[in-house]
Amino acid sequence: GLAGSYEDYVDYCKEEFASVMRIFADPCAYPILFHCQHGKDRTGIVAALLLGILEVDDEIIAQDYALSQANLVSVRHRMETLDMGAVGLPPSFCDTPAPVMRNLLRHIRKNYGSVRGYLRTAGM
Repeated sequence: GLAGSYEDYVDYCKEEFASVMRIFADPCAYPILFHCQHGKDRTGIVAALLLGILEVDDEIIAQDYALSQANLVSVRHRMETLDMGAVGLPPSFCDTPAPVMRNLLRHIRKNYGSVRGYLRTAGM
């Protein structure tokens, strides 16, 4: 499901996420706008990593991620039919439930110790 795909993102895309974090670490790069196709998956993970680096509480990060749900209403039909639905993913892949982010943060802490530990394994 969605939670497993987020775990795969962080496990198999460490270098890519570290590259994004290096941009945020560079004061010359500001201002920064970051997004992905729907603004929820990779964008949500990047936002969670940034907040995790700042040691924001996991529950606040999960609730922040869940706020995206209301903003996806206008593109939900397109996501369900043309994007996710076209490749056979269920409508639930269009959602941003807080438990998915909680699961991801638990996964990071269990396997890497912390968000900073995760990024260290990626060479930061």
